[in-house]
Amino acid sequence: MKIGVMDSALKQPWEKLFDIAAKIGFEGVELGVHKNYEDTKLWNAQGRLELRQLSETYNVPIASICLHVYWQISFASSEEPIRKKAVDIARSSAAIASEIGAKNLLIPLTQPQEVPPEKARELWIQGIKSCVDSAEDHEVIYALENVNRPFAKTGEDLASIVDEINSPYVKVYYDPANAVHALLNPLKDIEILGKRISQVHIKDPPGKHLGEGRVDLPLILKALKDVGYDDWLILETPATENPLEAGIRNLCYLRGVLSGLRIC
Repeated sequence: MKIGVMDSALKQPWEKLFDIAAKIGFEGVELGVHKNYEDTKLWNAQGRLELRQLSETYNVPIASICLHVYWQISFASSEEPIRKKAVDIARSSAAIASEIGAKNLLIPLTQPQEVPPEKARELWIQGIKSCVDSAEDHEVIYALENVNRPFAKTGEDLASIVDEINSPYVKVYYDPANAVHALLNPLKDIEILGKRISQVHIKDPPGKHLGEGRVDLPLILKALKDVGYDDWLILETPATENPLEAGIRNLCYLRGVLSGLRIC
């Protein structure tokens, strides 16, 4: 497995992120975009060129793009113009991810308060189906993340959504800590999801660092290995008051768990 880091975990601007990540020893990064996504380098041709150059210079691939923007612009919105905007973002993101070499687009399965769970599920499936051709054309994955909304909490929920969409380019971005927070069993989820898992977030709340919280990372990683997962583990850990020190500590801990040795 490869270990990457979310930009927010190191709390660095993208211009410095690749250099810092490389110096600490991370193998890749995840870039996050919020409601101001169109103002970022990802939505600008020159900006994308700069990001590719940084990635190549420091030999730190862009593993994924985290589309935080779907917390504001949801496929499950009760308003059709917002749903259409969600589709537009998914389509443009697929092209952008392909251009910068990112394999996965993290899409949180959000649900506005006024929308019932059953309707939210229906709208998500319809919405992703309507634009999945973009993911297929650009050979990137729409990776749907479990963020503890009622229609998409469990492994069974996530598997049923992915299976109904029925595309090899729609999978799950699994977050074991989100499952633990919801009092669910991530080991069972991982067994159910299996090959549907495209990427994994790693954090350990309520701890500030890995190994301090309620997530049994050794068992989680064993479960992932058991279903054949051998791809990115992306740290979504708190930046703390000292992001670089936290990054070094968390990377060392995770490498130790992967190797079966206590190396830090």
